Amino acid sequence: QEFTWEFGLTETINAWKTVWQKNKRPQYINGTVWEQLIVHWEKNDTAATSRKNFNNRKSDRGGKGMYVHNLSACSMSSMEDQLIEANDGNPVDRLQLIKEAYTNKKTGQIQDAVIRSVVDLVETQKEALLSSQPLSDDGDSTGASTNLSLLQINEMVEKVVLKGKKDV
Repeated sequence: QEFTWEFGLTETINAWKTVWQKNKRPQYINGTVWEQLIVHWEKNDTAATSRKNFNNRKSDRGGKGMYVHNLSACSMSSMEDQLIEANDGNPVDRLQLIKEAYTNKKTGQIQDAVIRSVVDLVETQKEALLSSQPLSDDGDSTGASTNLSLLQINEMVEKVVLKGKKDV
């Protein structure tokens, strides 16, 4: 990887590339940086990677629709680190991570139909498992556990995701 930049610069650099594709130059850019970006964009490997990534983003995944996440340039690992930090250093389960990564911040909805079905199925399984917990000695349901362990939830997510991959 030749260029590494802050997340916020991605939109700016994409805008610069669009300007370059129109055979123009942005007003406020260092000449040396501009020339280096052009050299990078003109490489066959860069163009091939760009085409491949574009096609992957636009793929309908065998009729399941386009892949949609809301992480921008943030990796799942970085998102997990942020969630752990926000959770006072305590680990978070994969279901929380998936929900955070794929929920549209404006609409509050998971746009990706495949991911939405994974989340729905895991949540249904969680509810079923919790409702099957034994009642307390006095017959009161408040004695039943209301939480599943991180490991239990992660295993549920893994099984659902792996099953989905086999169905593709």
